[in-house]
Formats: sequence, C-alpha cells, structure tokens
Amino acid sequence: MPDVCLVSMPYQLLHLPSLGIGQLVSAAKEKGIDARAVYARFWFAEKIGLIKYNMVCYLLNTGSLLAEWTFSGAAFPDHQDGADDFLSMAISSYHEDKLIDIFLKNYYKHTNINANFRDILWEIRTEADNFIGEAAERILEMKPLIVGCSSTFQQHCSSLALLKKIRELDPGVITIMGGGNCEGVMGQAALRCFPWLDFVMSGEADFNFPEFCALALAGKTALKQDQLPYGVISREYASASDDNDMTAPVVLVDDMDKIPMPDYNDYFEELEKLSGKETIIPELVIETSRGCWWGQKRKCSFCGLNGNKMRYRRKSAGRIINEISGMSQKYAQHRFFVADNIMDMGYFKELFPRLPETGPDQKQFFFETKSNLNEQHVKALKQAGVNRIQPGIESLNDNALKLMNKGNSAAGNVALLIYALENGVKVSWNYLIAMPGEEDAWNDKTSRWLPLIFHLEPPIDICTIRFDRYSHYFYQQDLFGLDLSPFRTYSSIYPVAGSEIKKMAYFFEDNNKGIRGEGPGSRRLRACYKDWFKAFFNSSLGTCLPVDYRFDGRPRLLMRVEENKTIITDTRECAFKNKFSLEGLEHKVHKYCRRPRPVAALRESFNPHFGMDVKQGELDEAVNRLQEWKLLLIVGGRALSLATYETAYNKKSIAQVISACEWLKDM
Repeated sequence: MPDVCLVSMPYQLLHLPSLGIGQLVSAAKEKGIDARAVYARFWFAEKIGLIKYNMVCYLLNTGSLLAEWTFSGAAFPDHQDGADDFLSMAISSYHEDKLIDIFLKNYYKHTNINANFRDILWEIRTEADNFIGEAAERILEMKPLIVGCSSTFQQHCSSLALLKKIRELDPGVITIMGGGNCEGVMGQAALRCFPWLDFVMSGEADFNFPEFCALALAGKTALKQDQLPYGVISREYASASDDNDMTAPVVLVDDMDKIPMPDYNDYFEELEKLSGKETIIPELVIETSRGCWWGQKRKCSFCGLNGNKMRYRRKSAGRIINEISGMSQKYAQHRFFVADNIMDMGYFKELFPRLPETGPDQKQFFFETKSNLNEQHVKALKQAGVNRIQPGIESLNDNALKLMNKGNSAAGNVALLIYALENGVKVSWNYLIAMPGEEDAWNDKTSRWLPLIFHLEPPIDICTIRFDRYSHYFYQQDLFGLDLSPFRTYSSIYPVAGSEIKKMAYFFEDNNKGIRGEGPGSRRLRACYKDWFKAFFNSSLGTCLPVDYRFDGRPRLLMRVEENKTIITDTRECAFKNKFSLEGLEHKVHKYCRRPRPVAALRESFNPHFGMDVKQGELDEAVNRLQEWKLLLIVGGRALSLATYETAYNKKSIAQVISACEWLKDM
C-alpha cells in the first residue's frame, strides 16, 4: 500500500500522462518513499463515457470555467442557487460553434439519445457529484497517509472536491495541492478558503516534495512553517501573508539534469483498464527546459505562463538523449509531447543531430517554438521528427505584434507557414485581437490581403486576447488603460469573498473594454478567417479536429523552379490566372523573395546577389507585376513570395494531422 497518492483529476487530456505527478512519484521513490500516481481522470472518463469527457477537454474554453462548473456542485453543495443561471451565461458564447452541433449528432449516433448541450453538461455535473465519493473511497482503500492533487487550469474544483471528501472520510490523511493554480498568492488564498486543505506546493516541487513527505511521514503532522521546505506553504503562513505576488514563496530548480525522469508506470497500467483504450494514442510528456529565454529578454505582454519562474533553465543534450531513449524503450512509445514553453535555438546544433542516438525507431515530437524559424530550421525540425509545433505566431499585423512584444513580423510568420506546409510540419496557432492599443483598421487592412494565403494553414481560431495573472497587462494596468477584475464566473463557482477570488483567480476581464475587438475591421477579419478555414480544410467547422483528416479540395499555390524559370500552378479563389511561367526578372525576384526581403533596400541587396545592375524602375515593374498576379505579398515593408514548392506533403491529397478528439473520427 502506498504512503503517498498523487491524484490526476479531471480534466486533463487522456492521451497525456501527468508530467508533474510522474516526476514527483519518481523523486519520492528515489528517497525511499512509497508513492503512487492515481489517474482518477480515467475513472471519470469511464463513468461518463469518452465522448462526454473529450467534449469537455476539447470544446469547453478554459476561460469559460464550464469544466470547473461540472465539479463545483461536488465541492460546494451549498453554493448552487445560481448554477443554472451561470450555465446559461457560459454556454451563450457557444451558440455559433459548429463543433457543438457535430458533437450532439455524434452523441446521438452512439447513444440514440437526442440530448442538448445544456442537458449533457447537467448530466456530467450530476455524475461528478457521485464520482467524488466513489473516487475517495477507492483511494482510501490504498491506506495512504498523504493524498495530493495536481491542479492546472481545469482541475481545481475536481481536486478540491476530492480532497474535501477524503477529509470527511478519513480526517487523519494529510492533504496537499500543487500545480499552476497553487502558485504564490493563489495557493495561499486556497489554504485560507478551504479548510480541508493542509498544505500547498508553490513552484517546482521536484526536491522539496520528497523532503516534505519524509517529515510528514515521520509523524510531524502539525508541521510549523519554519519546519517546512521552502515552497511548501501552510495555513499558518497563508493566514499571516501579505499576499504579494512578488514575495510569495515560489521554489525554482537550478540544475535541470538532477530532476528524475518521470515515472509513468501507473498511467499505462490504468490506461490498459480503460474501455475504448484503442482510441487513445499516448504521447510521453517530457520537458527539456523551464522558463522562457524570450521572456527573460522581452516578455510577451499577454503571457501569464511561468509566473515568477521566468528564468530560463535547460537540460544538457546528453541528459535529453538519455531520457528520450530510456522512456521510449521502457514504455514502447515513440511519440513525445515536449512541455517546454519555448524551444532552445541551440538544439539545432546540440540536440537534433544526436537524436539517432536514441534508437533506430523514428521518434515524433511536439515543441513550442518562437516563430522566427527560417527554412533551414523547419527542414531540420522535420528531419529530427518534430512534426508538430506551436510557434507563437499570434498575429499577421506588424503593429499588433509590436504591441504584444512578440519580436517577430507578419512577413516572417507567413514565411514560417510556407516552410511548414512544404515540410509536413503541423502548425498550431491562434490569431489574437482586441489587445490594448489595437486599432480596428489594422484588422481591416490584414483581412484585405488574407485571401492570398488561403493555401497555407489557418489559425485554430480568432481569439479575443485574455488577461492572465502574471502578465504585463495584469501588473501594469494603468500603463495599458485597463481595469481588470476576475471573470464574473468565478463567483458562481467558488463560495468565497470577492477579495479572495481576486487572489485565487488566474483569468481577468477588462471593465474598460468598450468595443475593442468588435469593430467592422475585426468583424471582417473573423469572417475572412471562416472563409480561410473552410477553404483549407474543406470544412465550415470553426476549430481544429482530432485525427488524421484527409482533405482534397484545399487551395494550392505550387511552384517548380527550373534553371531559368519558375512554373506556378494557382488554384486559390483569388488567383489572377491558374498557370504562370516566370522568366527573366520576375523569375529572379520571385526566387530572391523566398524569404522576407526589406522592400526599401531591395535593389541594394538584389543586384549583388545576382551580379546584375538592374535599374530601380525595372525592379519596381517586376515587383508590381508579381503583386498584380498575387504571387508576391508586401506587408510591413517586406516582400515575400507566396508559392510553395511541390513536395510530397503538399502536392497531392495528404493526411494532415490536426489535434482534436476521437469522437469526430466517424464523421
């Protein structure tokens, strides 16, 4: 029987084991502590069915708090008076979401029940209430002395409900929570508001959690704050705290190579018991770094990730190679989800060339990257097995990118989409609008040229920017003209004072928003996006889907470059004509603008490159013709050729991996 149970509660994606819990279980075992990971999210998925569980994970926007609402009744049974009103308000934002309609049709197909969205959410909430008691009893049958939950984004209410029931059934069990929702003042507020919670872990608990467990298991259950490892917060400390984000205890690990490899034995053991396990394709979650090297230089304005843990730290290439090799062999899995906030650019020289050392099988990786990747970078990623990236494109307007401190350009972002499509690298990105200082005309201007790139992968959605704790927007509200308060939905979830909600909340809304993001330019951009998505995916769905999804009719702008000419086929709706044979100066300009080139200095760089002496007027005429033919984009003062090379990935009908949920597979 384990002394320590670390529980992964709903809602977390079923195909990903918990990195945090896996690392803590491994760290505890290294210190001789009997610890076990408990994947209670599998139990709940089994109870309500994979279709409903995946609906919550993939369709319910994190900021809506609808996922938290499904467990709030179990956590706070006396706080239900406004539950239906909250539901009405929350689901109103989904009234145009085509995926909801698709889900309901598929639900009927599998269950023969003609349900509506509201009824299904109420059913999940009712099942959650029953589930908490069952889960607590199953865990207590293991006779643990410590029960902890990891809470990130949509796991807070389910974790609180479970620990509350654990306390009711066995008051002697020590309860603890950690994860992003418990960092700093958020964790301190949770300790004050929820008396069944004994401790929270704030920050990176790889080494202080085993130390805490050793103290607690030695019988020191009434531990005082001065006896606890740094980063472990007691109610004693929380009650006396000044709740300052800048001074709240947050522990960081300096030497990443000393962190134990995650233990996923319990994940795979539990997965084997799950009905419908054949529909789940696991990915091993690893991390190669923590923090953000870009954020250390110039943090993106909207980013609330990392909290006070921005300092960038990474593992050595040798350690990463050993971890990939060891985990792949141990679990017979070759798909890896890299949980880093940003990829180290040094990996192109230090890591990717060494990946063959991990074994003969071809590994597949997902990475978050910066969007300033050039053509050679993307080719190297593909060769290394990185076939999915989240590059932080965020916008295709230079003014908006500057406002957000992105350190990239619209032309550079479009170039990345070109290189990725040619190399078969899936790009996940959102288009953000309505940031403070945005002018509606920017969105209108972008929408005018957007049809030129309908042959490239569109964003997942056009999203109104969100204001998160720890972001520049949160800390510098006066500078940005903001008046932030927690999402109104928090008060419907948690029965606590508004002053505590302000400290517990991660998502905030602007009371000064006005019509930002709702002007005619923004509406035009949203409409253009829908056309783009429909054209590319041959679908009117408003977001990405889950499996290998084949599409035949998407627009193409394909080129074949010969020695003295470029042959182009254009099937875009905006095409000037369907066939081009570029020769002479047009051929050279088109070839030269394969990557973004500053228009103002085009002649100065063009002539030396080709050893020519082209007059400015001649060059201008060639550029203008390519623009007229809609083969050249000029945005933000940079010129970029838009055609993609004919490759195995984009010439014919191809299977494009798009992430979503299994219940769309049969449609």
